[in-house]
Amino acid sequence: MKKFTLFISICFFIGANSQELLTNGDFEAGLAPWLIDGAGSVVGGEVYFSSTTDAGNPWDTQLVHGSLSFTAGTEYTLSFRARADVARDITVAIQNVGSWDDQFRQDFTLTTMMQTFEATFNAPTSNGDAQLAFMMGALGSTAGVYFDDVSLIADATTPPPTGSGPVSPIDFEATGNGADWTWTVFENGSNPAVEIIANPDPSGVNTSATVMKFTTEEGGMPWAGVESTHGADLGAFEWDANNRIVRIMVWKSVISDVGIKFASNTSWAELELKVPNTKINEWEELTFDFSNAINPPAGNGTLDQIIIFPDFIAGSSPRTEEQTGVSYVDHITFFGEPIEPVDPIGNTASHVLTELNIYPNPAQDVLNIQANGIIDGISIVNLLGQNVLSVSPNDTNSVIDVSRLRRGVYFVQASVQGVETTSKFIKK
Repeated sequence: MKKFTLFISICFFIGANSQELLTNGDFEAGLAPWLIDGAGSVVGGEVYFSSTTDAGNPWDTQLVHGSLSFTAGTEYTLSFRARADVARDITVAIQNVGSWDDQFRQDFTLTTMMQTFEATFNAPTSNGDAQLAFMMGALGSTAGVYFDDVSLIADATTPPPTGSGPVSPIDFEATGNGADWTWTVFENGSNPAVEIIANPDPSGVNTSATVMKFTTEEGGMPWAGVESTHGADLGAFEWDANNRIVRIMVWKSVISDVGIKFASNTSWAELELKVPNTKINEWEELTFDFSNAINPPAGNGTLDQIIIFPDFIAGSSPRTEEQTGVSYVDHITFFGEPIEPVDPIGNTASHVLTELNIYPNPAQDVLNIQANGIIDGISIVNLLGQNVLSVSPNDTNSVIDVSRLRRGVYFVQASVQGVETTSKFIKK
């Protein structure tokens, strides 16, 4: 791989249309939410690895920041300061968790002088769960390394290229996606426009600043909904292994189906998928599995529109006054198909992943776990592969007290009716 050495110090500011993605990049508040594999610690406001592994795997010694979101085509600038006890190389990679595809990867050469390094790149794919890793293992050196002032800035003014969809996450934030899109309401009485408003209940699984508000009217049809605009916003895309699982957060005062479907630029579409909310008056994340969806046949264009039915009720008659109300929608994300998970110590699991619903994530005191079957047992494992907590719910739901766990990333290993599944959560 091509290696770069920079001997310049770069000063910059974050503009109004840019967003810093990292937390505590100067390590003045200690280590959290950063994670370390190997002999690293915070010393004098810097992260110092006193020694590194010269063989094995690159990630055997690493500094990691997780829970990052990327939008295909958007420009990002990574900057950091680093030096080594003896001149050596390191690898910096930004990867999609689970598939471990690269958003960015580059080797850098460090000297004994503290230097500022910078690299600018455009994200090749959209992903809502990625991590930044400074990897020092398997590079033929055990020399110690220092890091400081790490920054990753997203340029919110960079439009995604044509055909780069689906844009993810659709979070309705001022510097994100969805807030400035053209949304069209249909089959809803006078078709009042959706509103982008302050989150009316910033708690539980959704503490974001802004959300979409959808109001159903008397006289509207049971399938009243809202759709994005063809040829813009969402971006053109095809179903593949990286985007078939769609998740959406909803807040509703009633139990009813939420429907989602996608249409091509020729208006070709399959039937919507419908999933009911199970909670009222609080945020809930719903999962839609489009694994069986097909791409438009030849001559029927390309998928480029999302259609949402926030309150899809039964029947075919216009809504009565009792069937009207408000639904809130937020954080629509696209993920890859369930794959065989890799456990924290690098062993491939023997069963295909079963869907777990884990919330809130990040969690501070209580972690709720729901499954599509009876949960026989749950183990919470840290990044070292150590089992730190175990329970046997024998139910489809489990509420776990995680208040005593240290801050960081953990894996939830669950047995659901004999099928093993692994998911990740962050303890804050």
